[in-house]
Amino acid sequence: DDEQSRRRQREALARALVDPVVGDADCAALGERLGVDLDVPRVAVLVEVAEPRADQGVRLRQVHRSLERGDPRVLAALVDPGLLLVLVPSGPSGAAERVLALTGRAGAALVLHEGTAAVAAADEAWRPVVRSAQSAHDVRERRPVSTQRVRRHRDDETAYLLAGLEDDWRLRALAAPWRALQARDPHDVLCHTVVTLLEHG
Repeated sequence: DDEQSRRRQREALARALVDPVVGDADCAALGERLGVDLDVPRVAVLVEVAEPRADQGVRLRQVHRSLERGDPRVLAALVDPGLLLVLVPSGPSGAAERVLALTGRAGAALVLHEGTAAVAAADEAWRPVVRSAQSAHDVRERRPVSTQRVRRHRDDETAYLLAGLEDDWRLRALAAPWRALQARDPHDVLCHTVVTLLEHG
């Protein structure tokens, strides 16, 4: 039916916006055909179900339908069996709060990873926004003890920017000044000061 076809096309558009293989012209054409204004700034939120025994796919499809009914400007797509990508128009309230408000009861047991509205190059408008949300998700994967329902890129920008670089030469290069400081700080006074400053922004 036409409604199902339109829903699938909107989901395809959300995926296309973050797919490096799909060109901007193709995204623009699909957006125009669907009546979606791609010039509206959006923030990426990755949504997952917190309950390990829940049927995650069913729950996320419910969330997806609630979002579509609640705000036609929101774009969403399942990007993983347990992960829903939501592109939320920027607004006065946080993107994650907007998702929770739109989903109502369907959003009761969700964990949300909110990216940042990063300034991006014109030819890569959406991918950095989504990568920032992915970083928030990756950091939570490594710190599962956290009980926060909403994690934002801005909460710990340093950790999120470095997410996924654990065994990467770039992280070793970035860590060189820290190692030099540790070598010259036998009582950990300077290191403790640096950590305290970072923790308090």
